[in-house]
Amino acid sequence: MNGNRILKIMVASLLGAGTVASPALAQELPDFEQWSCRFCPFPEKGVEGNVDAEALHVSDDSARFGDYTGLDEEGAYLNAGADILYRAGGGYAVGLEARNLGLDSREFALQAGRQGTWMVDLSWDELPRRLDDSVQTPYGGLGTSRLTLPSSWIRGNFTSGFAALDTTLRDFELGWDRETLGLGIEFIQSERLRYEIDWSQQTKEGRGLTWGNFLGTAADLVKPLDYQTDQVDAALVYAGTNWNVRLGYFGSFFSNKDTSLTWDNPFNGPDLGRMAMAPDNRYQQVQLAGAYRFTTWDTTVNASYAQGRMEQSDALLQYTINPAIAAQPLPVESFDGEADTTAMNLRLTTRPMDRLRMSAEYRSNERDNTSGQYDWAIVQADSFQSVSFVNPAYSFENRDISFQGDYRFSRMLDATAGWARKVRERDFQNVERTEEDSYWGRARIRPFSAMTLSLQAENASRDASEYLQVPSIGPGAAQNPLLRKYNLTDRERDSFLVQADLVPGARGSVSLRYERAQDDYEDSPVGLVATDYDQFSADANLQLWREIVATVFYSRENYDSDTIGAGSFAVPNTAQPNWEGRTRDRHDVQGLALTWPGLREGKLDLRADWTRADTTGDITIANSLGAAGTAFPTLRSKLTGVELMADYHLSPRWSVNLGFRWEEFSADDWAKDGVGEATIGNVLTFGADTLDYDVNVFLLGFRYNFIKEEEE
Repeated sequence: MNGNRILKIMVASLLGAGTVASPALAQELPDFEQWSCRFCPFPEKGVEGNVDAEALHVSDDSARFGDYTGLDEEGAYLNAGADILYRAGGGYAVGLEARNLGLDSREFALQAGRQGTWMVDLSWDELPRRLDDSVQTPYGGLGTSRLTLPSSWIRGNFTSGFAALDTTLRDFELGWDRETLGLGIEFIQSERLRYEIDWSQQTKEGRGLTWGNFLGTAADLVKPLDYQTDQVDAALVYAGTNWNVRLGYFGSFFSNKDTSLTWDNPFNGPDLGRMAMAPDNRYQQVQLAGAYRFTTWDTTVNASYAQGRMEQSDALLQYTINPAIAAQPLPVESFDGEADTTAMNLRLTTRPMDRLRMSAEYRSNERDNTSGQYDWAIVQADSFQSVSFVNPAYSFENRDISFQGDYRFSRMLDATAGWARKVRERDFQNVERTEEDSYWGRARIRPFSAMTLSLQAENASRDASEYLQVPSIGPGAAQNPLLRKYNLTDRERDSFLVQADLVPGARGSVSLRYERAQDDYEDSPVGLVATDYDQFSADANLQLWREIVATVFYSRENYDSDTIGAGSFAVPNTAQPNWEGRTRDRHDVQGLALTWPGLREGKLDLRADWTRADTTGDITIANSLGAAGTAFPTLRSKLTGVELMADYHLSPRWSVNLGFRWEEFSADDWAKDGVGEATIGNVLTFGADTLDYDVNVFLLGFRYNFIKEEEE
């Protein structure tokens, strides 16, 4: 279940003493019938944990700052939380975890159970997505399936002809709220048999971003979000002396209250446009998994098999909403979409000698799309009718096999080597089959007790079958025959990693890491031809003076890619390579944290954090291969944050918390900066900005701790 991470661990550790063995580690259960422990600190009855309440003030409105947190509006917030565990007699226990109860990002989880018998888990969580608060649109009906322009709207061939645009624009926000209710039950019938079931219902309501187009024109649109997803996960688990088996069922059922979106055309041409929204669908799966442990060489075999089916049968929209185009009957009124899935896994691990551990694994994942295939008429952008086509039924089969060996030569050296093969087979794609073989090796060296050096290298080679031309729809839709899609073509990949961990003394530690990976698509005349990635990071933890501890870190990532293109206005496009594109991205992240606990006779704890992230992106286009090219303006973003916290313990039970958070974000994006709603002649946009912000948050809170009287 979601929303109860720490609580579930706490309660499960308390209640799980009588549960059956884990499927991953089946072994003979010891006999505790005559056993007693005179020294074990079993928890006593009573309440432990804490509750807290706090007041916050946010200095400014900001969608980006409030994304996921719910702190998106200027003003005051009241917040509360709790983390409580109550132990009763007879092995009963109840746990409560609550976070951010006063915010739109609240979480709540309640668990109750009896040791070795049963456990019930009830949870609720909310997640706010605040995508953009800088947008404007002339449309009304936002959040519904019908977008309308005002009666005063004046249409035109280009946005420059929208005479009423400035007077009809209205501010709105893009985003949604997700809410999840969960219920889980576990019943332990005996020391070997248990039943478990989890159910959840998730809803998503709000406004999403989409686009609508006609012939040569387009507009940013708001699509309604009113989704509901119900999921059920049930299982029966039985554990023998050295084996176990799990029989399970999983079901996911999605429904959308809006089947379509209809909008007024702001340009000259057809009056209305219409598009389908995400259809209702369901997925059900039956699972069987088990493990067997042999005494010989400490060998374990794990196996699993799952069979599922995806289904979708919503009624279809008509070909077009444009009355000027002659209506044609659909081949079927509702699409009988159906795909069967099969997943298998077999893993063997063994230790033929104390220093050697070996493993082998086979995985397969198959989707057999049995959906109906029909001859469909094509209406391009609700504007004109084109040729017909038969919908493809995409299927695939993935098969992976791997072997790995780990050998410990001495206390100073251990090594790992392995091989893996990945086979991918696809229908209705440019490549029917790819095979990739990878070899890797790792070594961990400890030249002395204060240092560990890790080395890793890998080579992966992917071979693709003959590149085919997939049938296209309509004139000009065919791809250049020289184009190779990066995920479907030959590739050579080399990577290595070096990491050093130093612990020179009890007062600190240092870690250094460097990683590099290079991809070469040498058989791609047109498309992605090369990528180069490298990353360096360093972090250190140091005890500076008395109880003051400092943590500092730095990381830089570089990602470069080269692409070759073949541009042409001819139909079909058979041009030779004639332009080149290069991207160079840089990411720098650094931070410093200081903690100073135990001041003023142990009553005051201080903490300070500083972080900064800088990103730049450069794009260069050359009109001929090998030329210097023309650079686009550099993309930049910078995020800086400072947080100060002070906790003062008034007594063993009560404490007061003071906090301050400052965060600033700025960005330069040539695709957004200076681009208003009508800047592009044939596209009506939302006029979105880069969402720069400068926000302060102040916090005052109190915490009450549940403790035993003798601990005060």
